[in-house]
Amino acid sequence: MEKLEKLRTEIDKLDKDIAVLLEKRFKVSMHIIKQKKEEKLPLFHPERENEVINRVCSYVSDERFIEEIKCIQNLIIRMSRQVQSKYMFQKHIFITGFMGSGKTSIAKKVADMLAMNIVEMDSEIEQRCNQSISDIFHMKGEGFFREMEHALLNEITESDVKSVVSTGGGIVLKESNVHLLKKHGIVIWLKATPKDIFSRLSNDAQRPLLKDNMSIERIEKMMNERDSAYRQVADFSIQTSHEKIDDIALEIVKFLGSVQDDK
Repeated sequence: MEKLEKLRTEIDKLDKDIAVLLEKRFKVSMHIIKQKKEEKLPLFHPERENEVINRVCSYVSDERFIEEIKCIQNLIIRMSRQVQSKYMFQKHIFITGFMGSGKTSIAKKVADMLAMNIVEMDSEIEQRCNQSISDIFHMKGEGFFREMEHALLNEITESDVKSVVSTGGGIVLKESNVHLLKKHGIVIWLKATPKDIFSRLSNDAQRPLLKDNMSIERIEKMMNERDSAYRQVADFSIQTSHEKIDDIALEIVKFLGSVQDDK
């Protein structure tokens, strides 16, 4: 029993050392992101992260533990990104755009790059109502959905946890939503051609506003009707047609790094 207690004491000391070193590492990470912003350098540098992981693995003398240490180092890097994002972003990041523009996929990728919380508004509303968006529109009407959407947006903006938020395509139609988006977030507008939107949605029966008229002409008309609203709220816009998700997300993260602190 005495031997076990000695080993536990040794573990406790090691845990203390790890905690102290992690605190120092996170503080250095904050200085790094501040320096990157001042010098207008990319926030996300996957090549550098891979180099760090490989270097750390090379320090391991007992090969039995390489995979575990590699896993822990990956987590440390992600947590460092999270610390940096908390320092960088005092507002939410809202991903807006017409249905089918890629909001959900791109929001997830941006959130992953920045190690931030992700909120997908349509999915959240579906979970709360225990119904699909299509069924909500059909059974309760668009007005009910828009009220649910506004209430959720209000809830998000009141949260201290800053998130990457994939909004619904029509969120900009309500002036009170536009006010919340501009006041509490950095707004990214994803753009795509009507032809590409049609190609992405033509086999999707869960789009209530296009259910009875899925055509390029209808999509173009709706996009034109919303164009000024998107333009009014957007801090940055990017074309998603014929572009890879990773490349789009990197461009968005690059823009976010240039945003002034008082935005």
